[in-house]
Amino acid sequence: MLQPELYYVGETPWVPGSKLPVVVHRGALTHCENEDAMKEALEANGGWKKGGAWNAWFKAHFHPNVHECYGVVQGTSELSLGRSPLDPPSKGMLLKVNRGDVVILPAGVSHCSSTASSDYRFVVLFPTGEPRWISVWFDQPTEGTPDYRRRCQMVPLPSHDPLYGEGMGLVETWRKVISEGK
Repeated sequence: MLQPELYYVGETPWVPGSKLPVVVHRGALTHCENEDAMKEALEANGGWKKGGAWNAWFKAHFHPNVHECYGVVQGTSELSLGRSPLDPPSKGMLLKVNRGDVVILPAGVSHCSSTASSDYRFVVLFPTGEPRWISVWFDQPTEGTPDYRRRCQMVPLPSHDPLYGEGMGLVETWRKVISEGK
């Protein structure tokens, strides 16, 4: 099992954030040559289903009702995590991703590409059995941020890691974070 990178992305006045870390598996699926292969590899262990495939998405948003998994099919991007367009540049973080990287975003962590190669493409998966994702854009009123923060904290942990299966990897990591009260 690859040791993942963990990134803690806090809240801002406009972004709910999460106490759970963003989990990054570098180069885990470089053997996947196309979207279908990436989808198949990430769905193979159960617990996650494809939600779509996209090129770079430059508009920051978050999901208050589901966690999200990116599988980078091709190209590179620098993701902006945990920052809205209303926040100063010192908030959040930038994360460079490449072909074969797998990134799991907890509910409430805002995300978008800040830069991307012209061939950047990724598939998105969501935990099986969860509701269809809701996207919250920052052109909506921000008075709801405390409510969104509560909603994000109520999203159940996935039962499966998209790479390693039931109860493994991501699931163990996030359970440990919760039990330690980070």
